[in-house]
Amino acid sequence: MRSIADARAEARRVCDRNLAGWAWATVRGEPATRSPLTIALQPPTGDEALDRVAELREWSAAWHDFAGPGRVEFAVRRFRYVGAQSVPVRLVLEQPADVAVFVGASSPWGILVRRLAELVASWPELSRPDAGAMRRLLEAPASSWSHVVGFLRWSADLDLSELLPRQIAFPGVDSKWFGQYRPLLVALRAAGAGDRPLETRRIDARMLVRVLDPALRAHIGGLGEFAAPVTELARLDWQPTEVIISENLQSAYSFDDRPGCLVLAAQGYAVDVYGQLPWLRRARIRYWGDLDTHGFAILNRLRHQLPRVDSVLMDAATLLAHRSLWAREEKPQSAQLPLLTASEREAYEVLLAEPNARLEQERLPWGVVEEAFGARSGRESTGTLDARPQLTSLGMPPDLA
Repeated sequence: MRSIADARAEARRVCDRNLAGWAWATVRGEPATRSPLTIALQPPTGDEALDRVAELREWSAAWHDFAGPGRVEFAVRRFRYVGAQSVPVRLVLEQPADVAVFVGASSPWGILVRRLAELVASWPELSRPDAGAMRRLLEAPASSWSHVVGFLRWSADLDLSELLPRQIAFPGVDSKWFGQYRPLLVALRAAGAGDRPLETRRIDARMLVRVLDPALRAHIGGLGEFAAPVTELARLDWQPTEVIISENLQSAYSFDDRPGCLVLAAQGYAVDVYGQLPWLRRARIRYWGDLDTHGFAILNRLRHQLPRVDSVLMDAATLLAHRSLWAREEKPQSAQLPLLTASEREAYEVLLAEPNARLEQERLPWGVVEEAFGARSGRESTGTLDARPQLTSLGMPPDLA
């Protein structure tokens, strides 16, 4: 016997899946998916009724008194010792709006229909926005929604591709607002709310470069450390013989001078950009990342761009030898990583077998790191990475380092 609360819970599940589609169909005058909605109320059989007489009468009375949207259909059933009873058999919700009212979603329903109707009135050829756009369209505050529509109308036939968001001359638009609503604006423009895709100029991400070779530094005017867009780095006329890619920023700052070498760092999962550097393909590439599941996922991804990359200190022996330094990986992943070597895969399988285990690269004793890279820095090893060279290299006074 399904109670009113049971029926409402089922209707809510259906509504959550179909609200956006129903709203779109309503605005377009099309048949709505899964409407009307019919919910079977599952009256008891004869033997069940005999065991639950009081419950049956209470349940049936509640549905007889139901005053919500839709209609309840009843049927006469005969039960032994109980006699003929008029029992509810199904709840029929004829319209999407009835479902929305029944589950307490009349406000979101009204907002979605009104906003879609406003968009279609301005752009009759609008196609149905994707699920993400529908969600953002519903969640936008009223004041912001009017601004979204105003911006779409104003920019419908404009080419903004050479402008940063800060340069857009629409009242109230700044980089923060544009960043917040960009996914919605882009999706609506793609669906037809405008004559061209919405594109603006983007500031290219910078990549950190540390030049460890004095000859390479001389080649670029003596710079030992800088950050530049990948497009500009790709144009450099130089050829390092060795490139160390470090996942961790402080680890990258800890290397001393090294012939023919430079260090690139702190790109996280965005390692695809390394494939845009032509001079990188002719160098020996060594990747050093955290010994955790994401570190290996990044390495696997990097090899799609640079198949010859070697890893350093990313093997089971290193992982197991430093168990006392393990930390907790909060959100491990478990994807198949086909581009790992045998020793890397062994370490990865240890991590999968030891839930949430990780060995961050900066926890490794610096002497172990120097030995793995085949160099000694000349500094006395303290057993951990030393942040002082990083801070002083950035111009901070030694007493603050």
